[in-house]
Amino acid sequence: MVSKIKQALLAISITIIFAFFVFYGIWAFYKAPKYENFCNDSSIYPADKFRGAYPAEAYPSKPVPTQAVYENETACLEIGGKWTPRNYECPKCDCPEGWWTINEGDDFRTLKACSDGCYCPKGSCDPYYTCRTNFENASKKYERNVFIVSMILGVIAIIISLLIAIDSISIGFMAGGILVVIVALIRYWSELGDKLRFVILALVLIILIWIGYKKLNPKKQSQLFKHKSKET
Repeated sequence: MVSKIKQALLAISITIIFAFFVFYGIWAFYKAPKYENFCNDSSIYPADKFRGAYPAEAYPSKPVPTQAVYENETACLEIGGKWTPRNYECPKCDCPEGWWTINEGDDFRTLKACSDGCYCPKGSCDPYYTCRTNFENASKKYERNVFIVSMILGVIAIIISLLIAIDSISIGFMAGGILVVIVALIRYWSELGDKLRFVILALVLIILIWIGYKKLNPKKQSQLFKHKSKET
């Protein structure tokens, strides 16, 4: 009884440690892309372009808000942004000359109304469009590569388990390989097409059935037991 418990604990330990070993090894030697390496404010909003988004008369002494730096198509496209043309009519602007000097604490609503109405951009810019797209593409490639490596290592572990004579170690590697395959599928499942999902599941199912026949077949187990008995 104690021996079986020890064997079970060893198999469970190998299963868990092997899964951690595979994924931590991938993360340690193959780093995931970081968003800040693709998109950062210093490249999207360089200091020399902080002026000029609004007409000079609109903000004569105030810094231009960063979200309004690229309020024209040319400047937006230059930094890899995506320009969306205005699809609405500009509101009527009847604010008095010098409205920007209104004290915000005294009449903030008037200041905001004039700010929104007196400057009507021709469109809006998403300055992070290109860098964000590049980051998303790099992330997809990374996840795909992690999926492929994980599946290969998981299958190798399962195959190795068939060659190990000690049951507890064999079961540990088999379960560890299956766990790695399952985690890899879960991580990358949403990126797989329906046909590819079907093919991968079919291959995994065939491998598991083959393993069951080779390793867990009662007839084979019985023959192996008889052979060991004769040797003793």
